[in-house]
Amino acid sequence: GPRTIPELAAGRSVTRQQIQKNVEDLRKLKLVTVIENPAHKRSFYVSLSDRGKKLIAGMIAQESSVFRALATEYGLEDLKTTHRVLGTFMRQLESLL
Repeated sequence: GPRTIPELAAGRSVTRQQIQKNVEDLRKLKLVTVIENPAHKRSFYVSLSDRGKKLIAGMIAQESSVFRALATEYGLEDLKTTHRVLGTFMRQLESLL
């Protein structure tokens, strides 16, 4: 659902300002829309536009196709191990940045 810029930035290793810039770029591409936030005049809500939703749906479909291909190539245990190792790697990398 719709989120504010600070909500989008929370829990990510990027600044609120970077999220703001990304949102402005996405607005220019008509991939997101902004909605007035009655609780805060300067902190609007950001939501995917219909165009953005279609793009995301296409990306998910493509990703699913790749995952299906990988699942036939590698066993479930191999994929679980890869997921665990990459997750650990990413957490360690983020802690260093």
